[in-house]
Amino acid sequence: MKLFVIGYPTESYMVTYTDVNGEQVNVGGIMIDSAAVYRGYKLAQEDGAKRLVIYSCLPSFWNRSGTFNLELRLPGGGKDLYIQGITIKSSGTVVSSLANELYRARNPYIGDASADGRLSGTLGISRELGSFKNELQTSVEPCGWTLNFEESTPNSAVFEERMKAYACVLIALTDNLGQVSWNYTVELEQGPVWRHGTITEEECGKMAGAPVKTFADSPEGIEQLIERMGIGQ
Repeated sequence: MKLFVIGYPTESYMVTYTDVNGEQVNVGGIMIDSAAVYRGYKLAQEDGAKRLVIYSCLPSFWNRSGTFNLELRLPGGGKDLYIQGITIKSSGTVVSSLANELYRARNPYIGDASADGRLSGTLGISRELGSFKNELQTSVEPCGWTLNFEESTPNSAVFEERMKAYACVLIALTDNLGQVSWNYTVELEQGPVWRHGTITEEECGKMAGAPVKTFADSPEGIEQLIERMGIGQ
């Protein structure tokens, strides 16, 4: 009976939208498991905040929907609302799961290769632009990070725009990183042509509208940065 009527808490769902309108938080989602449907929700207390818990159950004659659309209230008293990695602040500010993950992936030292990989992996650079190998310059300041891409791109203009955005986030979240470069090839009629790009901390500050490393002080700051860079949209 529990599997059909009462339901059970699940993380097997995807949030499709979050929207704050005044004191109301609108949340929509879809169940990932095709063998389960939406049953209900509750707001659980967690470390002085509230966390949305979604319940699912097995499909039945009276419960067949695999989607949900909820109307919640903003948490009061300076508390946060957690929704599958997303943070809704009591002010109404929405911090995406990507911004929260990037905040946790901040790196104090470019020479830490595993931390570099964690940060670039969280950003999803290889998923969008292709696989690459790292080349680090740590002997003199400003320290540098070169990404040597292994696959050609058909559009260098788009590649350059996206890489500059990613590079600015890498610089912002790596304390002693001052410059990012990238090497790649672009496919032209006459064949692949080698290209190179570089961006500095100062240039990223101009793109972001403020010193780029100041955005790394909080998840909210990182959210502002990735929005300005067009990342995660």
